[in-house]
Amino acid sequence: MRVSAKDRSALDITAVINTHREGAILRPTLASARAAAVYAASRGVEVEIVVVLDSADDATRQVVAEAAREGPLRRLDLDVDDLGEARNCAAAAARGRWISFLDGDDLWGRDWLYEAFRRGSREPRLSVWHPELSVYFGGVEKVFIHRDMDDPDYDVAALAAQNQWTALGFAPADLVREVRFSSTDFRSGRGYEDWAWNMAAVAHGAVHKVVPGTAHLIRVRPDSLGTRTIRSGSRPVVPQGFFRSLIGRAARR
Repeated sequence: MRVSAKDRSALDITAVINTHREGAILRPTLASARAAAVYAASRGVEVEIVVVLDSADDATRQVVAEAAREGPLRRLDLDVDDLGEARNCAAAAARGRWISFLDGDDLWGRDWLYEAFRRGSREPRLSVWHPELSVYFGGVEKVFIHRDMDDPDYDVAALAAQNQWTALGFAPADLVREVRFSSTDFRSGRGYEDWAWNMAAVAHGAVHKVVPGTAHLIRVRPDSLGTRTIRSGSRPVVPQGFFRSLIGRAARR
């Protein structure tokens, strides 16, 4: 479903929850998104929740149906079986001026949407916002600290060697529609749609920023896309213009 230009920007934020075959573990994810939306609304920020069901199984569909009876949400039913393409479809359907992604087995902090909106609305540059911390649990337990491109010691060239931010960011909807996510194809060695998008956003002129004091919880499962991507040995396709943008940034220093 594509939203016409006149129907866009009627809301502040579209919160996109990408689902596949999560089943019961989707319940706390939906609850965390709902809590973040309510928290933002209590401070005057209007949020819509869009749940993307991409090749979803019956158990996942049942959880979403239950959630729809508990409060407002929009469903987007797809059969693309690809996370990057599902994100692109969600961006096309979004009515908010900003988009924030949440995968169906992860959790937001309650203040995430509001604080990201508050920071993003005050930043004059084209910006993508990330939590300060991503706390991993489940199969792996670790804390990942997101870097801010405005940190004096940060070198964005490091993004070519290692991903610096998860896909659960907060970005202008127009940017997400213009800079599309790539698809995953393990047979050709193409993966990490989030990493490729982060590079593409930089090439497009965006700056990746951190919202201080915020955190996401990232569930690690043996069958998750991230785990399968690591096992496959796939790499992201470096977007056209990324290295040229690095040269331009270096020249401006």
